[in-house]
Amino acid sequence: MRGHTLDGELRLAVTDYFRPGEIAGMLRGLRERYPYLRLHVQVTKSSVIDAGMHTDDFDIGLSMRLPGKGGGQQAGTKGARGTVLRREALAWVAAQGEAERVSGPLPLVLLPDTCSLHQYVVQTLRRRRLDHVIAHSASGVAGLHLALAAGLGISCLNESAIGPGVARIDAATQARLKLPALPTAEFFLLPARAGEAALVGKVRAALAEQLA
Repeated sequence: MRGHTLDGELRLAVTDYFRPGEIAGMLRGLRERYPYLRLHVQVTKSSVIDAGMHTDDFDIGLSMRLPGKGGGQQAGTKGARGTVLRREALAWVAAQGEAERVSGPLPLVLLPDTCSLHQYVVQTLRRRRLDHVIAHSASGVAGLHLALAAGLGISCLNESAIGPGVARIDAATQARLKLPALPTAEFFLLPARAGEAALVGKVRAALAEQLA
């Protein structure tokens, strides 16, 4: 697909958990490959993107889902639930060198309770009857990184969202805190809408290639 064949303007909504340190470079590469394509990018929560599937808030959505939310496809496959780009392991994280000092109740640093990862973490800890408290609620992943790096508590992040100053909690500390094993998260492009323009489908295919 040559660059000049993608000519137009579209709105892209991306979950803020998706490769936050790399997304700007990937979009820059897409612009260089398709110079006549103009993308307006909104970084937001997966719940907002999922809710916008049947609205006109954006043209293409890139969201994240967790086990029990309709996942299970192999990366690169398409289906009624969209095109899967990648799967990433989730990990318990804290500021470097701070996890050893953590004790109960577990001080959690999370996004608001509308975030699917927030819901998953809290539900998992409740099922295991592990005492916890929301030590800090951040508005986005960037704020989450700052709170973690400041030593305000622990959190759960996908592999590519673990930023500078933040590290995985080692196995010994996880065992001491009784933190459960974590699954993988799945990142996917929302499926095509009925009656969408041909350009949207072409750009979605280009994004699947560029962002995987």
